[in-house]
Amino acid sequence: MFSKALIALLAIGAQQAVAHPAFGHDLEGRSDAHHAPVISYADETGQSWGGLCKTGKRQSPIDLHTSLIGDKDAGLAELAGSNIKFSWPNQIANISNHGPAVYVEDISGSMTVASKKYNLKQFHFHTPSEHWIDSKTGAMEVHFVHLDENDATKPAVVGALIELADGKNTPNPVIETALKKVLSVPDQGNKTKTDEVQLTELAKFFASASFFTYDGSLTTPTPDCSEGVKWHVAKQRLYASKATLDNAAKIMKMNARWVTNQPSKDMHRGPYN
Repeated sequence: MFSKALIALLAIGAQQAVAHPAFGHDLEGRSDAHHAPVISYADETGQSWGGLCKTGKRQSPIDLHTSLIGDKDAGLAELAGSNIKFSWPNQIANISNHGPAVYVEDISGSMTVASKKYNLKQFHFHTPSEHWIDSKTGAMEVHFVHLDENDATKPAVVGALIELADGKNTPNPVIETALKKVLSVPDQGNKTKTDEVQLTELAKFFASASFFTYDGSLTTPTPDCSEGVKWHVAKQRLYASKATLDNAAKIMKMNARWVTNQPSKDMHRGPYN
């Protein structure tokens, strides 16, 4: 369980106006972190952000219901990870605070889906998870952002919910390494080198996973909750240590948009509620 102090800290964070560049102005998460647009998570639904965030028809994140797979109206499908070709080399990267989202960037790699190649640009985290799976949330979520190699305005994202490791599930070494130095980037604009991130091993996890797939949007208004994002969210969850989850939440606080297909806030949002 997470401490009461941490829960209180996250609650305060939800009321703050924060800057979060999502994929960045160029969809790569490389906009100037010091001058990123200010986004308020006081309204977790994002309706107050205006534009497509309010009027869009394919907005993310969503509650991914297994029972809706194949439903044309829901637009939800299923894809085996074996149908995605991952090429993620092990590498040293930069961990950056974009206020409050934490990014691992300056990395390379690619994935190929249905003969279309997407280049890996960065991955970042949300606390708690943005997507829900069958109305269950996660402690954190990671998004691996790729861009169509022929059209950089068309992102494809691989996501996974992250839970607290227990006796049956051990912390994922890639998540642990990626966030090892998160306390070294406490303020917006801070950046430092990571240790080598073993992305090749994580690619094996995703290659053996099953995915919810749907066409959605950016989850922040930078730029304007733009739609046309190809989402691939793993059904299987990753795990992290309590220290890693606590440290990430301390830096990022609450930076998760409410699911757009579940208007009721009567449901619990996960371990941070």
